[in-house]
Amino acid sequence: MNIQLKSPNDWFAAGRIMACHKQPYFSAAVMGLVPYAVPGFGTLGVTERGVLLWDPELSKKWTVEGLAWVLLHEAGHYLRDHAGRRKQCAAEHRLWNIAGDAEINDDLINAGAKFPAFTAEDGVEADRVGQPSGVTPGALGCDDGKLCEEYYAHLRKNAKQAPGGGVSMPGGGKGKKGKGAGKGKGSASGDGAAAGGGEEALVPQTGQGKGCGSGAGSEPSEAEASVPASLGKSPAEQKRVQREVAEAVRQAASKGRGNVPAGLARWAEDVLGPPRIPWQQKLARLCRAAAAYRPGAGDYRYDRPSRRQGVFG
Repeated sequence: MNIQLKSPNDWFAAGRIMACHKQPYFSAAVMGLVPYAVPGFGTLGVTERGVLLWDPELSKKWTVEGLAWVLLHEAGHYLRDHAGRRKQCAAEHRLWNIAGDAEINDDLINAGAKFPAFTAEDGVEADRVGQPSGVTPGALGCDDGKLCEEYYAHLRKNAKQAPGGGVSMPGGGKGKKGKGAGKGKGSASGDGAAAGGGEEALVPQTGQGKGCGSGAGSEPSEAEASVPASLGKSPAEQKRVQREVAEAVRQAASKGRGNVPAGLARWAEDVLGPPRIPWQQKLARLCRAAAAYRPGAGDYRYDRPSRRQGVFG
């Protein structure tokens, strides 16, 4: 049954409902993202505070189902804390965003994802227009089921500086004639166009190479600057949503065979598992720091202070 959607807001609302229907355990994350319309943005993105940027003009290009899968993709960046993990690794923004896409998309594709198709505006080769978008581990020359850090290490190892200042990376498959120079294995330039040819050339997931936002570890776009500071969620609220989704994933995975991707089930167990650092150890460290704190005392020595110096504080 075809339903006529009268406005971009109806299209967006329908996409959120379909996303929750396709993966019900992601409902808290999909509905928890705070939508913020950015006309002309050209794609979807998520900020570190859980604000979902979306372009109303996409309603003319994407189906509701395509939007649903991209919403699940952006929720994956938010849930897996790709922004925080990038800071821990001090990783380069764009390569990290691509590695994060690969970590998410293999699970979504196993669940039957159908991402929006490439258009000529995305800057891809003519033979790729109309093909489903989405960075996959296979396009990077890697196996499915690995972590973002592993994909990033692979990209860093194989990356080389392209003549135009971008980054080109090996792609998989047999070589095809590309726009740039080079022979042999395929690669993709920083703007998403093939640099040396390749059946699985690396391309942006959606949009014109804009990335998935600061919440995915990408550089903040100009659109994020327009987001009011009051929008979004605190770190505590984000942790609550993360645990709520992890518990829903664990419950869904425990019901027979089910259709929960293995990588997602592994993530849920990691979130709900015991902390890596015992809370007693963290509490003891905080207590020692509090007991040793003295206002104005910034230079510490390990020898015993003189009793005659007490008058000076």
